Amino acid sequence: MKRIAGIVCALLLCSGLAAQIKVIEKSSKKVPAWLVEVNEDYLVVTVNAQTLGDAQTAALSEITQRIIQSVASHVTVSQESSLSEENVNGNIDTRSTFSHVAKMQSANLPFLKGISLSSAVDVYWQRVRDKDTGREYYDYSVLYPFSREEQQTLLAQFEALDAEQVALYEKLEKQIDNIASVDEIKGCITQLDALCEYFFDDVRLNRAKGLRDRYRQLYDALSVTGEFLGEGEYRCQVLLKGKPVAVSTLPRVTSNCAAQVEVRPSDGAFIITYDAIDCLPEEENFLDIFFRIGGKRLSHKAYLKAE
Repeated sequence: MKRIAGIVCALLLCSGLAAQIKVIEKSSKKVPAWLVEVNEDYLVVTVNAQTLGDAQTAALSEITQRIIQSVASHVTVSQESSLSEENVNGNIDTRSTFSHVAKMQSANLPFLKGISLSSAVDVYWQRVRDKDTGREYYDYSVLYPFSREEQQTLLAQFEALDAEQVALYEKLEKQIDNIASVDEIKGCITQLDALCEYFFDDVRLNRAKGLRDRYRQLYDALSVTGEFLGEGEYRCQVLLKGKPVAVSTLPRVTSNCAAQVEVRPSDGAFIITYDAIDCLPEEENFLDIFFRIGGKRLSHKAYLKAE
């Protein structure tokens, strides 16, 4: 149906839209035959715009959407209808506006990056004037190569990429209950950011956003625990929902009385050594342990018993 409509538009273009349109300028003397011929190895698009630059942009967008719909046949291209009413001299003027949104056009898909007007086989344009309104604009047509073989190749590439992204989402969904280190949380959020950029349908996009929120909430589920190992030695461990997790960054440890405070990693936990010789029994003595994880402050106090 679109192809027939394009041919009709081309025929109208060739005839100058009868007497209503005057051709002021055109890119070549003769109208190319491809405007009215059917060729399965090419896309033919025709757009109109106020300037030549706007026409080129609109044509590239139309070519991109046509390739999108051809390659990913299950893509959601929504048609939204909005009605506006305007009271003109007591009469209601109802106008229906349709907008077509190809959601994949903004997705990070490799095969879309190679689409360019520099690949066009031919271009034909006319600058015309509407005799009734005096409006001038460009009718711009493009012959773009897109064979059945190329369509099948791109389809295979897209399906492989899409399956890869779905598999990554499923992996991250399973991984959320088996986090071994806080670094994994950041890494998973980064991967989900990329999936949110990729998923072009609302169902998968919302699922990816929801999973990303769940990962971000893991930072709120972190806590710190610890135990004294002996005189002048304390072991602290970060927990995620009560389970030990590794942390790669050393905590900052201060004390209101202890001296020579040092920290070293130990199997995902941290050993803190100190000298409590100056800690007085009548005072509240402690080690103040501080982590900065995922932009959040995580702190823990270990109270010392002065000898």
